[in-house]
Amino acid sequence: RVVNGRPVRWTEHYSRLSRGANFFQIPLLYYSGELQKFASELVSENKTPESVIRIHLSRGPGARGYSPRNSGPPTLVMAVYPVEPIIPGQPKLWRLAASPFRVLASDPLASFKHSNKLPHICARAEAESAGADEALLLNNEGQLAETTSANLFWVERNVLCTPPPASGALPGIVRSEVLALAYAAGLQALEKNSTPDVLESASAVFCTNSVHGIIEITHLNGRPAPRSAIPAKLNHLYWQKALSQD
Repeated sequence: RVVNGRPVRWTEHYSRLSRGANFFQIPLLYYSGELQKFASELVSENKTPESVIRIHLSRGPGARGYSPRNSGPPTLVMAVYPVEPIIPGQPKLWRLAASPFRVLASDPLASFKHSNKLPHICARAEAESAGADEALLLNNEGQLAETTSANLFWVERNVLCTPPPASGALPGIVRSEVLALAYAAGLQALEKNSTPDVLESASAVFCTNSVHGIIEITHLNGRPAPRSAIPAKLNHLYWQKALSQD
């Protein structure tokens, strides 16, 4: 996410890119400072001080089939997309709909950002057709996991809860920061496996991602969701800290 012309939490995003490249055995030929310089130039050239940068790294050209042998050199593409400015005290609002598509619990690929996301695409399309903004994904054991583009949180008796990475959820950068901020918001924090019914009795439900920070859920499967001041408070705390770093 770029705010006021500056990439937010660049160090964490580059570290995750590097870990993914190592896991998938794709050479990452640029150091953090080089890529950050390219990103700043891209934002400046396109006059997009409020935007999202997407970095896509692939193996490059290769033979037909699934074998990565003899592929390369790697291809890195960076694109910038303008978005609305952040308002720290006003989280974005989403309507959430449960999806029949599933993610795998304990999936080793879930720890990385990658483009193998067909279930997420199908789930989002189905949710949007039903009038929702985002789809809620369970894992193959029927437990809460994530949404197609964000991590999931709910507040349960003054405890901030989120599915553990072993649920199949991506361990997002904003997710980690919000767990750390829970104490400042007067909450305990807990990773736990739960079924969807806990969301109906929660005092608040929200999501997190790098584009929006905190996204408050206003509706679950077409019905009003429980709401409180906690998402707005956490959104303010998150952006206050994020914009003071890097």
